[in-house]
Amino acid sequence: PRKKGPLTVEQVAYLEMLASTRQDHVGIFAGYMCFLIFGRLRWSDGQYCKEEPWVDEGPEFSYLEARLYHHKTAGRTKVSRRLLPVACPVPGVSRNQWAVDWLYHRELQGLCAGVGKPTMPSPIHGGGWSSLPLSSSDAAMWLREVLSDSGLLQPAQCIGTHSAKATTLSWMCKAHAPGDIQRLAGYHVDPASKSALEYSRDSQAPVLHFMEGVILAIFSGLFMPDSTRAGRWVG
Repeated sequence: PRKKGPLTVEQVAYLEMLASTRQDHVGIFAGYMCFLIFGRLRWSDGQYCKEEPWVDEGPEFSYLEARLYHHKTAGRTKVSRRLLPVACPVPGVSRNQWAVDWLYHRELQGLCAGVGKPTMPSPIHGGGWSSLPLSSSDAAMWLREVLSDSGLLQPAQCIGTHSAKATTLSWMCKAHAPGDIQRLAGYHVDPASKSALEYSRDSQAPVLHFMEGVILAIFSGLFMPDSTRAGRWVG
């Protein structure tokens, strides 16, 4: 199968800019894509927020946090009863506080996620939002249109909604993240580590710490994940 490729750093920075500056349909959509990118989520998983996401503000990095009441990794009955905690480091590669602006724009649009209310509903022509979730096929087409209008979509690039989850996981792999951290970043658990994670009370802490380092390295120009293998690290 031909899998979707990751987004480039320039494309992610452009989505962050849209989420920070536009409060229309495009800005709300771009902010949701950033939520999926830095939360390492599938399109459908992000639609099941138990309540509206919130920001845990810090001096250097803040975190956009949410709790999902349905997700693909909840296969067994015991796991399916647990809420999946999601945390996204903010700011991103453009150093924009996209999450704060996105949540503010959602409030202006009257959007509030919850049980039975999708995080990214379908837009209505002429303004407003439907009560139905936006489908992944329509979202993939919309994503390509947004990037194409800005001249950032490469002809040979195969992207879709699943590119959101592949992006940061690809960055972490190219930055040589340890295997256990990569598994945790994708919300998969090594059976031998379940007991330690059960008592840690914050299994995403090492993932977020590594992601912060990757984001800072990208912003400073030391790490360029879109380059060839020989040109990714500078200095």
